[in-house]
Amino acid sequence: MKKMKQQKNPLTLLFQYEQQLGLENLKKQSPKKKKRANCIKQSKLTQLNQKIIIFLRNLGISNASDINQQFNKKSVCIKDLPPKIHNQFKKQKIVKKNKYFLKNSNLQSYTSLLLQHRIQATKLQKKQPSRANIQRNSKSLVDSYNILSIKRKIESNSLNNLFINQQQSNQITNSYYQKSLDYFYKTLIINQQIQRNLNKNKQMDTQTYDQSRPAIPPQHFDMVLNQVKNRNNYLDLGMETGQNFFQFYHQFNGNIVGIDLNSQRVEFVRQKAQKILPTQAINRTQLIDGDVFKIADKLPNKTFDLVTIGSQIHNFGSPDKFYQFAKERLLSAEGTLALTSINPLDVEFQACYDDKENAALRKDFATLNEYLSEYAILPNNPFLNQGVMMRHFNNIQKFEQNVEQVMEAEHVFEYFRTLPSYIKYMQDDTQVDKYALQNFERKVREKIQKRSLTMTKQQSLLRVTHKILTFLLRK
Repeated sequence: MKKMKQQKNPLTLLFQYEQQLGLENLKKQSPKKKKRANCIKQSKLTQLNQKIIIFLRNLGISNASDINQQFNKKSVCIKDLPPKIHNQFKKQKIVKKNKYFLKNSNLQSYTSLLLQHRIQATKLQKKQPSRANIQRNSKSLVDSYNILSIKRKIESNSLNNLFINQQQSNQITNSYYQKSLDYFYKTLIINQQIQRNLNKNKQMDTQTYDQSRPAIPPQHFDMVLNQVKNRNNYLDLGMETGQNFFQFYHQFNGNIVGIDLNSQRVEFVRQKAQKILPTQAINRTQLIDGDVFKIADKLPNKTFDLVTIGSQIHNFGSPDKFYQFAKERLLSAEGTLALTSINPLDVEFQACYDDKENAALRKDFATLNEYLSEYAILPNNPFLNQGVMMRHFNNIQKFEQNVEQVMEAEHVFEYFRTLPSYIKYMQDDTQVDKYALQNFERKVREKIQKRSLTMTKQQSLLRVTHKILTFLLRK
């Protein structure tokens, strides 16, 4: 009978991986070359840190506490580490009685701490890199969207924010598009008209947002209606600018309710409804700005024959919790819940995933999705875990639609502030929000300036194939 292979200490694997990266050869730079050394050090550390995070996630480690949980200990014994590394940690006085104590911190700060101690502990010398390497390392910093403050919230299990999708999309597409003049456009999946001063932070109006939304194929609405037996009451959650609302309202004879966290969008739908809906339908319509979980008592119990959610399921926390809530409080006896998720997975994205250089990142993305699947759905995730959906939905269908999106450059930053998920995120931590947006805007402006994106791009249109996934739940 074969013996089971003993699982290695994650820290042992980590340090072995650091040796493969050549981390032990990084030296503490001399003060005389401080200015140049900082440039080298910062770019090198950023690259190493990202690689180490990917490595740890592939081990199933999402934050520092996962290492402790894996061994059911409050601290991790490092006696199995190579003696040289063990001695280095002893010199730095971060080891007590052969145990390295891990704080319950996010993965980014944890790996940064490890890097700092490893560099301070080693005295090995390394030849100074060439000027070409310095420039290349510096360029990698500019080309990458470094939203480290956001990762703190993501990796501490605050999953209800929009930056999960944006962060991962930027990381994956970065190396594939970094040589392209259209990088800025393709990364955001939005084509911008570069014609005004980006320093003028004007509020993005709801009408502009409505025009930039991707179209949903009419077959989607037909398929949903075919699943609805009774057509009395209708509820649209995460209403946004009324894409679902204005397609379904005329099919129901009873109460018509729309709910969204963004009061501006609710007002936009209200004004549009006054122009489009007949008087009889307006009298039956109720538009509410708020959280459905908090205002559930104001809604009739188990009366809605159709509940729709358009690309907003990730804002409702745990899918299991929401589906249970929908069954117990919203859906009628034969009610239907229809969820639409937009998943941009075109040829260019696929080519990026198949790139050998991104193989590790692709695996990391899949691991992240598996970790998040119990808590949130990532609508922009090409590895959307349909297993989560299949537990609840008995009918899944996919449509393809070519979509043109045009948005002025000055509206990019305000675009994030209008999203319901962003509003919920703001309620938790405004300081992180302020820093994140400033950092994001600075990086985008650097990108525009460096790529010389001027008015010559204003007529350029980017066509993106969206895969519209529709999931239906029948009680």
